[in-house]
Amino acid sequence: MEPIIALADGALDSGSVDELVSKITAHISRGIHERFASALQKKRRANANVAAGRAYVAAYIECVHYIEGIHGAAMGSEAQEGAVETQPAIGSSHHH
Repeated sequence: MEPIIALADGALDSGSVDELVSKITAHISRGIHERFASALQKKRRANANVAAGRAYVAAYIECVHYIEGIHGAAMGSEAQEGAVETQPAIGSSHHH
């Protein structure tokens, strides 16, 4: 059994979701911070040469797609059905 499933089961058994929410949000926060820091560091060197520019683009894409994935999961089926388009989303100005 996946640890997150065990945490979800434990939350249901205990009647409290606090530990589950805390662990998930901490993991998400770390993921966003790590990807953001990488993209920011690479952005600062992006104009040095072509390889540095490409490294920045790759880090940017990884960061933004990670955030989009989290947002999509948080929005649930609404995101898949296009409901996000009718409701302003966080940072909704991003387009591919």
